[in-house]
Amino acid sequence: SLPTNPPTSLSTNPPTESQVNPTNPPISLDCPLKNNPNGCSVCGNGRTIEKTDDTFIFQDPVINMKCGFLEVSGLEGEFSVDECNGLQPSVIEICGCQACVIRNNPPTSLPTNPPTSLSTNPPTESQVNPTNPP
Repeated sequence: SLPTNPPTSLSTNPPTESQVNPTNPPISLDCPLKNNPNGCSVCGNGRTIEKTDDTFIFQDPVINMKCGFLEVSGLEGEFSVDECNGLQPSVIEICGCQACVIRNNPPTSLPTNPPTSLSTNPPTESQVNPTNPP
């Protein structure tokens, strides 16, 4: 005969506090846009600098740079993608990175042309009094 094991539930643990009340609100922060097709994010795609006023220090040569400026420099293509990827662990540690929403196309306002009237000419005599009787 077949063994009769009682059914097992997947999880008997109650949800944790963070599962019940997530502390992360929905992401509403827009990611900064790349100003250069060769630009890259020093935080990684879908992330942006959190502490823009903190100072990031390059070691060789020693250069002090505000984290916000570092991010803009990457987006403008001052760093290669490999350099951005190489900087990422230090940037996360020093500047902090937070999730953001990538918007491929910035919202643009549609051109608003004034409405045009189809015709401003009064009707002609033949339109008012057709000559063909019914």
